[in-house]
Amino acid sequence: MKKILLSLSLAAISLSAIAQSETIYFQDDFEWLEPWVTAAGVHDFVAESDEVKAESKNLTTEVDGVSAYEVLVGEGYSFVQATHSAYAERTPDKVMYLQKNYLKLGLTGYHAGIVLPALKNVPADAKLHISFDWAPMRQGDPGAANRKYDPTQLVVIITNGYSENQIIVPQHTLKAGDDYVWMKADVDLEGQSINDATKITIRQIDSQWPYKADAAKSAVCRYFLDNIKVYGTSTSAIDGIAIDGNAPVEYYNMLGVRVANPGNGLYLVKQGNVVCKKFIKK
Repeated sequence: MKKILLSLSLAAISLSAIAQSETIYFQDDFEWLEPWVTAAGVHDFVAESDEVKAESKNLTTEVDGVSAYEVLVGEGYSFVQATHSAYAERTPDKVMYLQKNYLKLGLTGYHAGIVLPALKNVPADAKLHISFDWAPMRQGDPGAANRKYDPTQLVVIITNGYSENQIIVPQHTLKAGDDYVWMKADVDLEGQSINDATKITIRQIDSQWPYKADAAKSAVCRYFLDNIKVYGTSTSAIDGIAIDGNAPVEYYNMLGVRVANPGNGLYLVKQGNVVCKKFIKK
């Protein structure tokens, strides 16, 4: 029993330290779009694409006379788009779509990106990251064999006035016939200047933006986007505590269970009265 209590105590100390080391400056899971999602009658396509066809319910869907696009703009979002030369221009609310409860950006002939609301009160020395969940569009109808995925690749763009820096998000590795999955992107913004005038944009990479005049009309790079977060990391309070170098080192997994011979992975490391996280790679 004592061992179990010790393990839980270690886990609690570590989780407390982790929570203290992260400051969230922006976060949106788009769950608040539920009224518009319900009005549009859309599905969770990433989860249900084996059962339902792709849906095209754009941001013109209204609830009480207010469109999903208008409410997103009211929340501080703006949008960018690029149109194939063979297609007529559309307004932004017609190149982005509702899903349950997240966004789909782009369609055949049109690419689209999202600009986050301005970030307020970000310290100049903050070590920022932006993370989000995304998935490329899956092609074909339910039941079709070896359904392909759009070759979408994303970039995070930091714009300050006329200055623009781009950070490429790793390409997805989904192949035709693979199961649909969400991918977590976590982009380090170290060295980037972020203030309340900075624009942070997520869109397709430059080679997919805009459509090239000679590109095939069928070239599509659509994607789904959810759970956007901008957060800062800082040194945990326990990191500055002196460690007794003569004390034995003990390893625990993230559930607080002691591990005699840790392999590759993230562990809680206890030495004396100090507990910290450590990633072990052998």
